[in-house]
Amino acid sequence: MHLNTRHLIFDILEYVTPKSKVLEATTAGYTAAEALQNAIDYVKDELTTGDFKDGQKEYLISNLKECRECLFDFLDYMPQEDLLAARKRVEEGTVLCVYVYVVYILVAMYVHNDMMDTGYTNACLLLFLFPCTL
Repeated sequence: MHLNTRHLIFDILEYVTPKSKVLEATTAGYTAAEALQNAIDYVKDELTTGDFKDGQKEYLISNLKECRECLFDFLDYMPQEDLLAARKRVEEGTVLCVYVYVVYILVAMYVHNDMMDTGYTNACLLLFLFPCTL
């Protein structure tokens, strides 16, 4: 396993509920990490530029699906209120990043007047003014 997950999973295991499910949670976590690492290695070592060849896309998709499913299994053993709080922090951070990016684009467009009349400006303004659409 190339991903540096061993210590991360070990640290997270203290939150597993009920405690009798630590082995199942550990297995799900390691299986998710292994499937993700398989996909990473495959992209790095086996894929070339251009279209997918026979079975390549299916192999990647199957590894990513296995990773997702095992990750969801792993997260089922975590306290749900903590997961919801973490998700909220990530979502708030994402909205903040979008705001910063949109402001940066608008300033750049203002400085370079040649882009001010495009539909791109309107799209950026809509994102900035109506973040609830995210």
